[in-house]
Amino acid sequence: MAHARKLIKLGKSSLAITLPRRWVESLELREGDLVLVDEHDDYLVILVAGRRREEERSASVRVGRGEEDSLARMIIALYQAGYDVIRISTSEGRVSALRESLRRTLSRLIGLEIVEEGADYIVLQMVTDAASLSAERVLNRMEILVLNSLKDLDLYARSGDASILADVVERDEEIDKFYFLLSRQVSLALRSPTYLKQMGVEDRPLLLPIF
Repeated sequence: MAHARKLIKLGKSSLAITLPRRWVESLELREGDLVLVDEHDDYLVILVAGRRREEERSASVRVGRGEEDSLARMIIALYQAGYDVIRISTSEGRVSALRESLRRTLSRLIGLEIVEEGADYIVLQMVTDAASLSAERVLNRMEILVLNSLKDLDLYARSGDASILADVVERDEEIDKFYFLLSRQVSLALRSPTYLKQMGVEDRPLLLPIF
């Protein structure tokens, strides 16, 4: 929610604004506490210093017999939406089969791993920071993969060598991995100005063409 504030003159050359009372009280801020001012071209972002700025997001999923395919789609959707921890519960004795299905899905998702499991559950967690790769680097890598695949398809059309298609399929799977990662980055950046900056993107509108 946006709050309008008038500038107040302090001393001869300084200007100040007051902070919304509800926001101050919700964070239990007191006189003398530090806040960070993140400057952008036409707006400022105020952050509380010395506190964790992002909360870990978690989700729970229940999987029945024969639902492995829908589970894969759900895990990918939660990954793209920016969830950090995903707890999957199932009937006792089905964890082993579920683990094998999950490994195929996790091979397509950078940074998401199995970190815990019991008789009737498995826990997935992000073990790397998606912002460790800038959006520019991810897009550049995807561009190289696409261009190389187009070259191989052209070569296949001229030579008829079907073995070339194996490389195209492998690159297509790698492109998917980077696309899922980029989707996750965008979801996180749209919620967090701090994450946006970590991605190497200056303003949110620059993310819109990705979708």
